[in-house]
Amino acid sequence: MDRYAVQRAATVAALLFLTACFSYVPVEPQVVPPGENVRVYLTRVGMANLGDGLPLDLGAGLSGTLVQQQADRLLLRVPIAVRQEGFHLAPIAQDLWIPAGEILQFERRRFDPVRTGLLVAGGAGLAGTVIATIISNSQGPPDGGPPIIEDLRIPLLSFPFP
Repeated sequence: MDRYAVQRAATVAALLFLTACFSYVPVEPQVVPPGENVRVYLTRVGMANLGDGLPLDLGAGLSGTLVQQQADRLLLRVPIAVRQEGFHLAPIAQDLWIPAGEILQFERRRFDPVRTGLLVAGGAGLAGTVIATIISNSQGPPDGGPPIIEDLRIPLLSFPFP
């Protein structure tokens, strides 16, 4: 197996690993039970009314857990930071009341079996490619000479020093 095949396989696997095992689907807020992970897109006025101190991106929407719904507003628990205590990571969240009139789009997070299958297949393919490369190169070149180490190197990062 040549090194370009390994590079192609690594690139494909990296792209597959960038996919997630879930996706967001647009739904009506009334059909989502409390405790579900959701993403809410708000108007500019709605984002401005949330207040300062929140790590917000106007294009990314507001992701969090739906806590409570009322006819004219909903309560969303949004993670704002992560506290680390030894090896344990504990999210710090803030509860936000969002007026229903300020919501542009409401999305529910759902498991995506296709993306998960691509992730598993990509991981298995990458592992198989690495194992096949190691086995094929462990026996040395076909002419019986010394093994060529340069063929096993894949330049991913380069740091030139003056």
